Amino acid sequence: MPAESEVPVPVSLFYSYAHEDASLRDELCGHLKILERRGLLSQWHDRQIQAGEDWHSRISEELQSADLVLLLVSTAFINSDYIFGNELTVAMQRHAAGFATVVPVIVRAVNIEAEDADAFPFMKLQGLPTDLRPVTSGPNPDEAWTNRGRGVAGSSRGGGGPWRPRRPSRTSGPTTCARPTASGCRRPRR
Repeated sequence: MPAESEVPVPVSLFYSYAHEDASLRDELCGHLKILERRGLLSQWHDRQIQAGEDWHSRISEELQSADLVLLLVSTAFINSDYIFGNELTVAMQRHAAGFATVVPVIVRAVNIEAEDADAFPFMKLQGLPTDLRPVTSGPNPDEAWTNRGRGVAGSSRGGGGPWRPRRPSRTSGPTTCARPTASGCRRPRR
């Protein structure tokens, strides 16, 4: 009897965004919904927190388990002390440790220069699209979102492209974080 094909484990996606950009997050969620329906992606954002839940703990839990973190960058994102003090710090540590992939998506024009890379560590990462043109600056936002959706979809197909976490190789020994509780790192799921 032929072996049944394995069901792919969906890439878990965490949205890091400012609430002022919630409508833009909703647009991207809609464009990525097809990947959810195909079982390739599982999306999460803080508006899914239920009444009575500890929101800080839930955000931390979801961020800790995310394979892919999309940073929806705007002036409001840059101005958020919570994002910079919590979400971005943990996301970048997990990215550096190989437990997640962080991808910046410029959603609104923002005045960041190359020399700002130390203050804004996500500037060192390739974003979507490759020219980092803000979604809101083009004549057709649907086309811009579709472009970003294709970037996620293209790598979600067949074999864990760049959105799959860069898992440490089994031959190189275990990877540990210098300060697991402070950094938010954890062992990758196998």
